Amino acid sequence: METPIPVVSYLEHPSFQFERFTSAEADAICADHIQKLDRILATLWPKVQSRQASFEDELQALKAESDKFTQFLSSERLTLGSTVRATAVESVLSAIERIEQEVAYYAQPFNAHRYQNKAVELAQQIDKEGIIFAPIPLNEMQNLRKSLAAPMKHMREIALKQPFTRRSYPLALENDYWKIIKQHITRNHLVDAASIYQGFPLEPIYCAISYEDPKQTWYKQCYESETSHTAYMHYDHDFEILKIIIYVSEVEPFNGPFSYIQNSHYSVHNSFLSYYYRYFDIVSEKQFNPPKTDYYRPRFKANTFRENFIQLPLLLQGSSHFGDDIINKSTQSTQLLSLEKQVLTKDNNCFMFTGSRLIHRGGLVQEGERFALQVGLSPRPAFFNRIRRDTRRTAGKTIRKILGKNRKF
Repeated sequence: METPIPVVSYLEHPSFQFERFTSAEADAICADHIQKLDRILATLWPKVQSRQASFEDELQALKAESDKFTQFLSSERLTLGSTVRATAVESVLSAIERIEQEVAYYAQPFNAHRYQNKAVELAQQIDKEGIIFAPIPLNEMQNLRKSLAAPMKHMREIALKQPFTRRSYPLALENDYWKIIKQHITRNHLVDAASIYQGFPLEPIYCAISYEDPKQTWYKQCYESETSHTAYMHYDHDFEILKIIIYVSEVEPFNGPFSYIQNSHYSVHNSFLSYYYRYFDIVSEKQFNPPKTDYYRPRFKANTFRENFIQLPLLLQGSSHFGDDIINKSTQSTQLLSLEKQVLTKDNNCFMFTGSRLIHRGGLVQEGERFALQVGLSPRPAFFNRIRRDTRRTAGKTIRKILGKNRKF
């Protein structure tokens, strides 16, 4: 069963109680445009992913409908401030451009038949669940922890300097820890499965270690009321990246486990609003001048932003990181929490998921601490671009070595 993408009712939120000038008619017109865009997407994606049917008509229809939509948003029929109007228009245009980029990825030739059957089965599981699991054996995990002793110590030092904010540190795709990780993800066909699921070849592009403890406040008290029970529920921005998470420490329910909303990955991909909200987050962060704070969405703490935000048509009021805005004990909160599933080390210490589609959260530690690794899988460049990139990497490492500026890990 598909879990609908959450659309928050900000009119009911106590921190958004400002006079609103947008009419019910304007709300209805906006909803009609979004409904038409969703219908086009519902026809477009099956054609694109089949790699057989032509989808030029759908792309043209998407462009034509988005033009009508932005014309409406730019018109005097909406009573909007210039900044929030420009933000909404740019977000719609960026969302359409992003959809076109995603279509272009799928349009590239790809032969899924060259992969092993196990990878194909895992790809089908990602499509069905949005997540797959590949536990690391105890002896390998012990070796991995030993190889990460220095980065873990460094993260604890960072925590002393940055007790309240999020903390992560990039690791080189080399050294003993990477040998263990690479061997594990290769043996378990994770990169191949991700490539089949996406429909284009992927490769590991980054690895980072994170450290969380109860002192962190970056996700707490956006509003004057208590922190939402669904805080930090979100979906990621980059459609082309799949993520692998490895728990380095033991993770129980109070250690900030990764969790996800079951069956949410279908609705996020098929919704125009999911693309719009992602870009609204980015554009509004630039357009508005948020206060300095440890909270990770600073603009939402500013009354100036809230007052402008509430003037938008109802469906355009949203965020890809919507969890913080859901009122505790509301029907929406109850539904999401009932569908939330935690991943604990007693069951799995390594898993891969489609972060841009699956609603998820993690790292909200109440007791103890959590060390975790994140590996990002991104589209593999064309052959000559790979040679150019790898040459630059090698040259960069040589220069840093000469200058004595090599990264610590």
